[in-house]
Amino acid sequence: MTIATTLLTRLRNDILTGAIGPGEKLNLDRVRTSYGVSLSPLREALSQLVAERLVEANENRGFWTAQVSRENVEEIFWLRGTLEVMALERSIALGDDSWEADIVSTLHRLEKLSYLKSRTQGVPNEEWELWHRRFHNALIGASQAPVLVQFCNSLHDHADRYRRNFLKDIHQSRDSHQEHREISAATLNRDTARACSLLREHLARTGADILAAMPPAPPG
Repeated sequence: MTIATTLLTRLRNDILTGAIGPGEKLNLDRVRTSYGVSLSPLREALSQLVAERLVEANENRGFWTAQVSRENVEEIFWLRGTLEVMALERSIALGDDSWEADIVSTLHRLEKLSYLKSRTQGVPNEEWELWHRRFHNALIGASQAPVLVQFCNSLHDHADRYRRNFLKDIHQSRDSHQEHREISAATLNRDTARACSLLREHLARTGADILAAMPPAPPG
């Protein structure tokens, strides 16, 4: 991996986890010193994050992390509920035994980590985050639509940013682990209508939870 690629991964992760908050100014000298890199790879990484809409840029004002808004949440989860469900539908139609095994194994690992996560409520669990992403990727992994999957991954990044910024300190009554089990079971049973409906509802609930946790929009 190049310095720019490594830096890109670190910066993206810090933005997604909230270590660098929404709307935060990215002073190039401070960021360069903090991450121990030169200006050239830093500009390269920031340019990529601008393309991913995680960073905003202005010729005169420099760089800052993307702002958050209720409208943006609604758009992200509307698109996820459309594109990710399309990818799942294709995967159910095209998936083979290897695809099924990937769903089973990632769900099993996620279940084990979910149990640990429930016992350490409020403590970030990066391994759970990794396997949560892998489970959602496994569901759409047989779609044979790389551009569609790329869009889904980008939307997942943006959704994770909101989830990890606004839901990290909130105890949720919903059983997301059971939701994952039901989506997996319907998918493996090749019950396309039920699997797609469950996934759409799962994503919509997360979006609604985030909106409920965000401060209300200012009047006017």
